[in-house]
Amino acid sequence: MKQLEIELKTLLKKDDYNHLKKQFAHVAPVHQKNYYIDTPDFQLREKRLPCAFAPFQIALN
Repeated sequence: MKQLEIELKTLLKKDDYNHLKKQFAHVAPVHQKNYYIDTPDFQLREKRLPCAFAPFQIALN
């Protein structure tokens, strides 16, 4: 099965962040560690082909 991930990043004002934090207070936090892979001379980055993976997630209860 092929999986497509679409990621959007945006900057938030501090007030907006605090509002969202309150809205999601009931959700258990998750620690995720991402690994980025490239050649020593950054050939993938130059071609705009990021290679990243997150091998596992741990709930922080």
